[in-house]
Amino acid sequence: MKRGRTPIVMMLALALALSGLLQSVVRGRRGQIVQQQASLSRLSGLDSFTMGLILGGLRGPLVMALWINVETQKVDRDLQNVDTMIELIRMLQPEFDQVHIFQIWNKAYNLSVQMTSIPNKYATILDALDYAHRVDAERPDNINILTSIAEVYFNKLGQSAEKRVFTERMMEETKASNRRSVQTAGSTVIRQRHESLLTPEGRIKPELLTPRLAIPLGEYSGAELQFLEPFSKADGFPYGVPPLAMSYNYYRRAGALMRATTQRHAQLSDSVLDSRAAIALRYWADSENEEALRLECAALSRKTPEARAGLEAVTADVAIGTPFPGDAAKTRQNVEQALFDFARAHDLANRSLVEYRRHIAEAMFASETSTFQSHLEEMQALSDMADGERDYLRLLASEAKLIPLKTGESAVALRQSAKKSYELARDQFYRIMLFRYVDDYVTEKVYPRFTQAKVGKVLTKQQLWQADPAIYPSLAAEVVAESKRIKFHLSVDVEEYQAYLSRADIRLTLLK
Repeated sequence: MKRGRTPIVMMLALALALSGLLQSVVRGRRGQIVQQQASLSRLSGLDSFTMGLILGGLRGPLVMALWINVETQKVDRDLQNVDTMIELIRMLQPEFDQVHIFQIWNKAYNLSVQMTSIPNKYATILDALDYAHRVDAERPDNINILTSIAEVYFNKLGQSAEKRVFTERMMEETKASNRRSVQTAGSTVIRQRHESLLTPEGRIKPELLTPRLAIPLGEYSGAELQFLEPFSKADGFPYGVPPLAMSYNYYRRAGALMRATTQRHAQLSDSVLDSRAAIALRYWADSENEEALRLECAALSRKTPEARAGLEAVTADVAIGTPFPGDAAKTRQNVEQALFDFARAHDLANRSLVEYRRHIAEAMFASETSTFQSHLEEMQALSDMADGERDYLRLLASEAKLIPLKTGESAVALRQSAKKSYELARDQFYRIMLFRYVDDYVTEKVYPRFTQAKVGKVLTKQQLWQADPAIYPSLAAEVVAESKRIKFHLSVDVEEYQAYLSRADIRLTLLK
């Protein structure tokens, strides 16, 4: 009996000694971290491994209690200590992507909407991004985390109801700055500003473009802002980096990783994830075009509507030779930024076309050609329209002696270029409207009769692309007249395209 107990006693003694040694090591390490992070939260000094060592078998029950407390406090709108509890959950469950996807979404959506002020909403959304970046630092090159970062930039900063405020603020904060960020590695301090991303010259900081992987995975290099490098090398970001640009970068990183590895997103299909970069480019292009129109209104001292609808009509009738009222320096600044935004919208629309075509060229996504055909058509129209807008505004500014023409430019060449671009955009907008957005109930009554008279043969909606674009304005007028006659209300989309067409028609008249 005594001989049988001896090994057990020795093992227990050894276990106690090792436990004491381990506790000593953990306490020493914890003391070092707390000393290094004395100005921050006590929780911020602990990493996931340390938490696991300290808590051991208590981790499961504690996580369950934390989840219940977070959800209860969220429902009760009692947000005290919620960030600390969410950070504890992250550290206790570091290996579960679904946990991180939810908590990023939870902070960016559920918690931000409970904030009553715009600055607090913005700070909470930045906190969601910081949470995502902490996970990304622990588990780099994870398509679930990269996609979550992209979606926060896209949905919460670039496309929410407060998008104009958020975009303007973020663009200002991403410029070169001597301000020191309060956010450091491992910190849970909620910052109020986005970090600076640019050099004083308006280029992406080199460290954000430096490849992290020794051997790239296909086109993926691991650089933080890898897919913004082409824009940085071209014209840069003189007015700051908008959230939709960041969204495009992270969607593109996630898509490149998916194509180069066996990783698959936990919630999104391969097709959806692969198409998101093209969609982000599309929205970014439209956002740049809208901002350019607003700046043009400001430069011409025209009242700008808050809503997007009606924006095209405000300055459509401004003839070449019209003076720019107001302060010359501020007006020149608005015109220069509008010219930049029109040019970038044109470039982004073309890049979106390339990305859409790459997506549908993949054998596994070939069936989606029809799904994205309308996107391709709209981006082609936007590309041509933005090109015309830029040339027309350059004509306006040069004639008003506000901004001189570039070397090699001429007013005659700009006039011809603007005219051609507006004509291409007008024809494309008519095609889209008449083919996609006029109800079959109307087209069946109008199209056969009209095309027989004008073309000499009956053309259905599907065959309309064969017709000469010169008949489109008359056909559109017939559609409107028939709709009024039978008291059939045309869709909102038709009204939207009529606004684009009206601006193009007015500008073409002024260019004659």
